[in-house]
Amino acid sequence: MAGDAEVLGRHCEEIARARLAPSVYDYAAGGADDEVSLRRNESAYDKYALLPRVLTGVAEADSRMSLLGADWSAPLFVVPMGGHRLMHDDGERATAAAAATAGIGYVTSSAATTALEDIAAAGQVPWFQLYWLADRQITADLVRRAEAAGYGALCLTVDMPVVGLRRRDLANHYRLPSHLSHANLTGYAIAGADDGEIPYFARLIDGAVSWKDLAWLRSLTSIPLIIKGVMSPDDARIAVAEGVDGVYVSNHGGRQLGRCPSTLSTLPSVAEAVDGRVPVIFDGGVRSASDVMVALALGATAVGVGRPVLWTLAAGAREAVEELLVRFVSDLRRLMILTGCGRVGDIGSALLA
Repeated sequence: MAGDAEVLGRHCEEIARARLAPSVYDYAAGGADDEVSLRRNESAYDKYALLPRVLTGVAEADSRMSLLGADWSAPLFVVPMGGHRLMHDDGERATAAAAATAGIGYVTSSAATTALEDIAAAGQVPWFQLYWLADRQITADLVRRAEAAGYGALCLTVDMPVVGLRRRDLANHYRLPSHLSHANLTGYAIAGADDGEIPYFARLIDGAVSWKDLAWLRSLTSIPLIIKGVMSPDDARIAVAEGVDGVYVSNHGGRQLGRCPSTLSTLPSVAEAVDGRVPVIFDGGVRSASDVMVALALGATAVGVGRPVLWTLAAGAREAVEELLVRFVSDLRRLMILTGCGRVGDIGSALLA
């Protein structure tokens, strides 16, 4: 049926909203300030239409791709998100395993509620999302742990020099339940009590990091480095000049700067600035395979799915997440056929109307 993955994702969101504590739902669903960025991310796709092509001879679509040494069934991945065990006790292990079954990528969050080693054991060659912490020794340790666990890339999040104004979390005095922890950060001597998510991460993050610090990070490992949180073409050009292995267009799910543009609106200019020299990774507001097609047509190399994964995990555990991701892949292949794209490389701006 049309919009199969989207229908499942939105249905599961309603189930999740009813099942989860209001503060937990708000933590996953909310954005920064007045949440304009959050809404813009999702609505940005409405201005685009996909142009059908006929008599192309394309009866099957090959959505497979290789990216930074990994082979995926489609240019899709699960974005880094903390707190999967808030949705279901199987947490990140379940979502990583579901992504592996669907054959797509998975990015582990530094703020995961399951240790990065356990997540890696559950899936296929994941990537690791890294915050640059004020304690460089912890940052270095996380990098070395990710390399030892077999992670295929580092996604360094650079759009959080300070934690955004997340009004829902502040109003709810949100913090992790006592039976959960930021599993990748336990065991380290981090100063101060965890008196809430925003104060906790405000203490952790080093907001003074600059481009010159990348050399130190690169000296720790040979894992490919992706810069996550790029919205400006100028920043994209600097990143490429600094020798990064990928540029990741993201506004942190609308959770940092409350009135920034949608990620989709900035994607073409970033892709133009990168000019094919490194992959352009993308996320923001993706709810359907049509959204994925639009992002690929505008220059993305691979496209991330975020909140729908959390909703399906809350509604139906690993099986529901697996169904969602498999539907995304099958929906994408159907749309490729209808637009005359036999391979992922055929998807371009010409199919947008």
